[in-house]
Amino acid sequence: TTSIVMMEWHARVRSPTSLFNRATDALGFLISIADVVLIPVIVAWEFELEAALRCYFLMSAIYWTIRLPLGCSIGFYSNGELVTEEKRIRVHYLSTAFPWNLIMLFVDWASMVMAWNG
Repeated sequence: TTSIVMMEWHARVRSPTSLFNRATDALGFLISIADVVLIPVIVAWEFELEAALRCYFLMSAIYWTIRLPLGCSIGFYSNGELVTEEKRIRVHYLSTAFPWNLIMLFVDWASMVMAWNG
């Protein structure tokens, strides 16, 4: 069955266990942790944002902007079977990770606007 799945694998669909997806997920996790820590501290104590923090917020916002549409092209497992059908992938993504990614995208771009407008 693996060869059949691979033959049906659409060029735009990536494996959820690929090195690329694992790396981008790890990066997203690190960015999420940093956001959860940095944003409340900066807001609560009204820290001046140095160039390094502005650069971080810009890179974080760019990451989430790119990551949002990429989620629609990552296969997933359902009952032990790899799902590669694009419509099912989109429905699954919209009902699982998409809301979190959208929130992170909004928070990071809002942080960018506040950081650059002082």
